[in-house]
Amino acid sequence: MLKAYAQIAEGGLVVRGEGSVEGARLIEANREVVQIYACLDVGGTVVLNAEGVDVTPPERPLRTPVRLRFVPDGDRLLLDGSEKWDGDDFC
Repeated sequence: MLKAYAQIAEGGLVVRGEGSVEGARLIEANREVVQIYACLDVGGTVVLNAEGVDVTPPERPLRTPVRLRFVPDGDRLLLDGSEKWDGDDFC
């Protein structure tokens, strides 16, 4: 998912609005990594081109199952990676 947002930015596009992460379920937690399954909900966002025109793909799924990886940074966790979950759709 991080790659998708990087590609959007490289293409001169921006995402406006608010997405959310819902239904988080813990996969793994230790001193080095925290991994969760979650649903990425982008229903509250639009993709705009450089002219501000809405170019959001109409076929874009509003909720996508993802696996998120966080690493510790002092007393907080930083998102270190994300990928679409290709297993059963739990969203």
